[in-house]
Amino acid sequence: MVFMRQYGKSLYELAIETYGEDNQKRKAVEELGELSNEILRDLDGRGDRDKIIDEISDVYIMLEQVAIMYGLTTEETGNRVIYKHERLSSKIKEATNGTNKKD
Repeated sequence: MVFMRQYGKSLYELAIETYGEDNQKRKAVEELGELSNEILRDLDGRGDRDKIIDEISDVYIMLEQVAIMYGLTTEETGNRVIYKHERLSSKIKEATNGTNKKD
């Protein structure tokens, strides 16, 4: 994702610089918890689509910052996502005994 750059730094880099790495790591954990809670509410029949969208958006933002804090490149994470997708595809094929026509 490409986001606004200011003073040669991304918005996320500025957030990390402003609030500090430890605080932003705690914030990432908090946002993941909030998404978990919304998913649990949905499982209980109390789901709110807009709240889930908000929490997913917050998690995306924090994951971008986490990647920056750990010095991860887009190539590193992208390659791992491709690997995980392929592994999921294999597991789905195995679970459906190869009867799944979508790859």
